[in-house]
Amino acid sequence: MEQIIHIDEDDVLICISFPRYSTKIVQAVKFARSRKASVISITDSVNSPLAKYSKLMLTATSDIASFVDSLVAPLSLINALIVSLGLRKKSQVAEHFKDLEELWAEYNVYIEVDDKETKTKNKGTKLNNICVIGGGAAGCMAAIAAAKSSDVTILERNEKLLKKVFITGKGRCNVTNAAVGEDFLKNVVRGQKFYLSSFYNFDNFAVMDFFEDRNCPLKEERGSRMFPVSDKSSDIIKTLEKELKEKGVSIRLNYDVKSIKKDGNKFIINDSLTFDKVIVTAGGASYKSTGSDGNMYRKLEKLGHTINDISPSLSALTTSKS
Repeated sequence: MEQIIHIDEDDVLICISFPRYSTKIVQAVKFARSRKASVISITDSVNSPLAKYSKLMLTATSDIASFVDSLVAPLSLINALIVSLGLRKKSQVAEHFKDLEELWAEYNVYIEVDDKETKTKNKGTKLNNICVIGGGAAGCMAAIAAAKSSDVTILERNEKLLKKVFITGKGRCNVTNAAVGEDFLKNVVRGQKFYLSSFYNFDNFAVMDFFEDRNCPLKEERGSRMFPVSDKSSDIIKTLEKELKEKGVSIRLNYDVKSIKKDGNKFIINDSLTFDKVIVTAGGASYKSTGSDGNMYRKLEKLGHTINDISPSLSALTTSKS
């Protein structure tokens, strides 16, 4: 308790406790509240002993059936908080780590390992043969990420990649938004848990860096919307296509996936192509002319997936007078 002996109403105490709950943590929370400090707790449920003492409570639940408690959910939440705070002070954080790196190098804090030999041995060795169904924005980004360690093939039904990207933003391509993490969260209608884990692994600022690092500068407009400086969606497309080529991703256009079958640990596409893994990024059911006609839902159901009722997210409304 001596570490927080001077805590008062101007301070915030962040407490983390999961079953089995720590007695010392609960005592620290009680002490902080007695000193009128604000308490933010990260715990597993509203039934946690921290709940009644907390001004704000963040819950991270886990349904894993194991005698070993899983900390994946709470650590993901903590990571999200750290990243969100870091985004608010991006330049200060960058400068701080720059100073740290120089300090570590000066005093030889860490051992540097020359892994050139390892890289040479592993060159050309791929972990998996992966198929990405759908060559839209999600498919291309998934392929680029997967190609770091695997052989990747994109199967695209259209005559070209990124057909929907070409028309988005009235042909200018609204790449992302410059809002900070929690502002995004306010506009996420459902799936917020998935949002937290996926977004903070590759957020909107990472998207901006991805394109600007590849000589595709962006600009911010009203509502924090980000567009290419050129106002041409084709520049976004060229950047992605160039990256796919450099990563060695194979692309098969005008390829209609009619069937996906599971054979042991392998997936067989159209009874002819075999892959270790399949990533499905075939779009929803919102824009048939671009290939997003919902046809893939039925194929996924045959594989045993459950498809929830779909509903429009952003679509036009047609009236009798329009």
